[in-house]
Amino acid sequence: MTSPASISLFNLKETSVSYGDFVALKKISLSIDAGEKIAIIGPSGAGKSTLLKHLYESQPEKCSVIHQDFALIKQLSVFHNVYMGRLNQTGLFKNIRNFFFPEKECVHEIRLILNDLEIDSKIHTKIAALSGGQQQRVSICRALYHNAEVVLGDEPVSSLDPKNARTVIDKLMQKDKTVILSLHNVELALEYAQRIIALKKGKVVFDLAADQIQKQQIKDLYDQ
Repeated sequence: MTSPASISLFNLKETSVSYGDFVALKKISLSIDAGEKIAIIGPSGAGKSTLLKHLYESQPEKCSVIHQDFALIKQLSVFHNVYMGRLNQTGLFKNIRNFFFPEKECVHEIRLILNDLEIDSKIHTKIAALSGGQQQRVSICRALYHNAEVVLGDEPVSSLDPKNARTVIDKLMQKDKTVILSLHNVELALEYAQRIIALKKGKVVFDLAADQIQKQQIKDLYDQ
């Protein structure tokens, strides 16, 4: 999946990850280049979330994360939750000021990101008043506002209906960033990702361009 001119961001060589006696990833070897659009698929417990976490921990400064549980503060507004994507990039005084008196420039920039995912009308609404699907879109907007070169998403459309899920995945994959998403929806993965990494029981079963994958490979992946 590499070329001579590519810029490698992640290189895993015989990498294993354990939690106590449980081995979540078993001797994983793979390389990920800048700009790749990747979907990680596999049955529950395959190690998808662990792989994403390991990638993040290896280079946190390069990554924005879309959390599976959204990781939002429900007592705060959509604006404030998205703004938190850049807390560590802005001085303390400016952060405090924006908490109480949001700058027009910040509001405008965040509104544009929210508009891209069709949730800009909720910019001043508290998270607690939103549906699960709306909260998931806010979580995605916060990761995009963070503006790191890599977007890592752990089941980023699991709470969205099929139409909105397609819209969101399409917009994510069009971003000028490296995008790595774990997806339980194989159809979405094959339709929008360029590369598929398939995991089962902590091991890479196949790592192929999406258009090279056969139906039997998918069937075998999910068979017990």
